[in-house]
Amino acid sequence: MNMRCTFLLVVFLVAFQAACVQLAVVDSSLNPKYGPMIGRQFALKEDFLVRGVRWDLRSTQPDYILMMPATRPGIGGPEFTELGVLPKGIRFEIVGVVDRTSPLFPETSYVARFAPNTLANVDLASVRFSSSRLFPLFLKPASPDEAPQLSEAYFQPLPK
Repeated sequence: MNMRCTFLLVVFLVAFQAACVQLAVVDSSLNPKYGPMIGRQFALKEDFLVRGVRWDLRSTQPDYILMMPATRPGIGGPEFTELGVLPKGIRFEIVGVVDRTSPLFPETSYVARFAPNTLANVDLASVRFSSSRLFPLFLKPASPDEAPQLSEAYFQPLPK
C-alpha cells in the first residue's frame, strides 16, 4: 500500500471513531430560539416505536428513551431496547430541547412529555425525538436563529 492510501485510511478511521464518540449533551431549553416550541402540544398522526438507548451495554436501564415512526425503516443495534408503541392520536407537550455535539453528527432533539403515561414500566416524562433522513420529523428552519418546527406529516399541532 502506498503512503497516500495509508494516509487516507488513517484519516477515515479517525473520522469514523470521532463520529461514534458522544462528546457532550447540552440542555438547550432556555435558548431563546427554542422558546416558541417549549409548551406546544401535538398529537401523533401515526404509531411511533419507543426504544430505550443505553450507552453502557451492561446496563439494564436506558440512558434515554427515543421515539421514531413505526412505519419507517429504523435504526437498531445492541444499545436499543424495544419498549412498546405509542398509538396514533396520543397527545404530548414539548418540555425541553437537547443538543448533542459530535464532530461529524451534531443533533438537536426535542424532549416530550406524554400524559397519561401510556406504556407500562416506562417513564414518558423524558422521551426524545430527533429528525433524520429516514424519517424527517423536523422542518428545516428558515434561518439559524429559528427552531425547527415539527413536521405536520407526523404531528398534528393542537390549539394552545
